[in-house]
Amino acid sequence: TVNVGQRLEQLAKEVTKSGQASSSVTVVASRAIIDRLNDSNGWFNLGKQQLRGRDEEIEEFHMRAS
Repeated sequence: TVNVGQRLEQLAKEVTKSGQASSSVTVVASRAIIDRLNDSNGWFNLGKQQLRGRDEEIEEFHMRAS
């Protein structure tokens, strides 16, 4: 949903600020997206995150720079 997309965008900014991301472009995806990929190599599991406005935690992933 749009709300989850906005929360993922916020998480990407936090990942970049924390130094977990090594590039100027940060890509963050939920488990639902990772499960749909043919190749999930290159994704780093950030663990489950509680997103504002959501009851359940969502497992998040960060794309590593190649």
